[in-house]
Amino acid sequence: MMSLAFIEIRAAESPGVSRKLADIFHNLPVRLLRCSTDEDYEVEYQVLFGRARRWGMEDYLIGVRAGVEKAIRERDGTHVPD
Repeated sequence: MMSLAFIEIRAAESPGVSRKLADIFHNLPVRLLRCSTDEDYEVEYQVLFGRARRWGMEDYLIGVRAGVEKAIRERDGTHVPD
């Protein structure tokens, strides 16, 4: 998700979009270092989602997560057709 956000930041034509994405993802790397369980990661996603909600970018984050999860399933051979 962060890789996609970084691509979006670099490609954004509007400084506002870059600012929003930077604010949403800024502290995530440090916060992920503290995670050790699936529950910890889900809590961090909820924090991330809250930041996205503040900027009106919930749909963006939901779409990115869905795309990442699909790519993981395909990589692992557990892809279920849509």
